[in-house]
Amino acid sequence: AVSGIWQTVWLEPVADLHIADLRAVPDIDKGELTVDVALSNTATPADAVRITARDKGKLIASTIIRGNRQGVLKIPKARLWSPDDPYLYDLTAELVKVTPPQGAGNDRTGLPPMTDREVQAYAAAAVVGAPIDSVKSYFGMRKISTGTDPKTGKLALLLNNKPLFHNGTLDQGWWPESLLTPPSEEAARSDIVFLKKAGFNMLRKHIKVEPAQYYHDADRLGILIWQDMPSGAFGDQAVRRPSDREATFSSAGMAQYQSELSRMIGALRAFPSIVMWVTNNEGWGQYDVKTVGSIAKNMDPSRLVNNASGWFDVPGSGSDVYDIHTYDEVPIAPAPQADRPIVTGEFGGVGLPIPGHLWFTDRDARIYQFATDKEDYRRRYKIKFDEIIRQAKEIGLAASVYTETSDVEGELNGLL
Repeated sequence: AVSGIWQTVWLEPVADLHIADLRAVPDIDKGELTVDVALSNTATPADAVRITARDKGKLIASTIIRGNRQGVLKIPKARLWSPDDPYLYDLTAELVKVTPPQGAGNDRTGLPPMTDREVQAYAAAAVVGAPIDSVKSYFGMRKISTGTDPKTGKLALLLNNKPLFHNGTLDQGWWPESLLTPPSEEAARSDIVFLKKAGFNMLRKHIKVEPAQYYHDADRLGILIWQDMPSGAFGDQAVRRPSDREATFSSAGMAQYQSELSRMIGALRAFPSIVMWVTNNEGWGQYDVKTVGSIAKNMDPSRLVNNASGWFDVPGSGSDVYDIHTYDEVPIAPAPQADRPIVTGEFGGVGLPIPGHLWFTDRDARIYQFATDKEDYRRRYKIKFDEIIRQAKEIGLAASVYTETSDVEGELNGLL
């Protein structure tokens, strides 16, 4: 389905005061995990949250924090998460009643941060009774950033402070039998398994938000995700080359887009596999990328933001990468930038229609480059990746996204 209820829906009974949101942000440089636990309402001084980290059942860190406040756990000598070693720790948050430390007042918006003394007092507070609510989760200790590759002197994407080329595919997540709804969790998981076996370490989830199970599988299997914000374009609000201006949206349209962007980031920022937010694709409804990108960066400074994938880059807008799209037979190289790594956000698009494996037989296929047979397909594929490898070695290309994981209706560009 593409409308209505197309993802998982459930009902869950909770107390009036319960854990509404849980977010864990790792800092591998300090060996710490910052945990934000938001409650559903105002907390009294007796309302606290006990957060506990475990490694395969072994307790490694625990503390008690005041309700609606932030806590920090020490994670010494952490095993870092990466595509080659997607190591995950268990995390539990429990809403509990405590004997309030002396002098603790009601929690109100605008109160100054808790002092170290107050933090220590809550950490040592006595728990009264059984937990009121509990949430089980997990986290990965990993860091995504940009910096200079010491071997090449070029700007690069860094994972855990080390250069890592992001070799990915454009992944739209459409299914012939059910459109945007995966036919099963196993089917969705199989795409990730295939990409890993094929040598890819990243996918760009293209203008779609998947069910939470998908991102959990990505965390567990070990693949990086560039997460697109679904585009808000229609008609002449799609910026077209060689335009030098962005589109104009109504106040209501901008508010809706920004609201949905915030909701997406809020829902997905717990997943360590997501390393980049792509807030706009190819000028489709692109407006004020500086403002839109800053929303993503302010909500989640722990990840990179790509605020214009393809077509219309706005210098000085704060994008962490310079991203071009190229569907030429030999991929065009992005122009090196002084302030950010260069990436190819889309390339490839080689298609070979195979009878018996087509979505439609009565419609024209949309293929960027038609291959005449399997040998021609391999030849074209090799030409493209040979050039990507050359660009990575010689000019510092930091990432590439091949179009695409699987066919989508009349788009026959898929590896599957």
